[in-house]
Amino acid sequence: MWVVGLVDATETLGQQEALDLQVVQATVHRMQRRGSQARLAAAEPLFLIAAQRP
Repeated sequence: MWVVGLVDATETLGQQEALDLQVVQATVHRMQRRGSQARLAAAEPLFLIAAQRP
């Protein structure tokens, strides 16, 4: 699995002179059950990165 941090990814796109760089963060939750109770627990943030080629 290849994992790149958000800062590294956007800096790399900037160095490649990407156009219209956009970053969107989505919050994802997972349902966890504890006995008869269920709750939503925050998971890692999800980042969507979009850019146009120069």
